[in-house]
Amino acid sequence: ASKSESFGLTYSEAWLYKKPVIGAFCVGVTELIEDGINGYLIPFGDKGMLSEYIVKLLANKDLRDKIGTNGYHKVMNNYTWQKRLESFNKIIESIK
Repeated sequence: ASKSESFGLTYSEAWLYKKPVIGAFCVGVTELIEDGINGYLIPFGDKGMLSEYIVKLLANKDLRDKIGTNGYHKVMNNYTWQKRLESFNKIIESIK
C-alpha cells in the first residue's frame, strides 16, 4: 500500500462489482471513500482496525451489499467516461 494515492483506481474497480472497500486515510483515498457509506477508512498501517472491518463485513452480508452498492453508485454517477466528458465540456463552455 502507498501513503498517497492519486486516484484510487482499485477502489473504483471493486465498486464496479459492488464490493465494499477499506482504505487508509491518505490523499486521494479520502476523496473517494465516504467512511461508513461506501467503504471504511482506517489509519495507515492499523492492522487491528483493518481486521475488525474485515470481520464486520464478512459477518454481515446486508452491510457488504449496502456499502458495495453505494460505491457502485458513486462510480456510475461520477467516474464513467460519459461523466468525465460532461465535466470536460462544462469546463470548455465556461471559458468560451
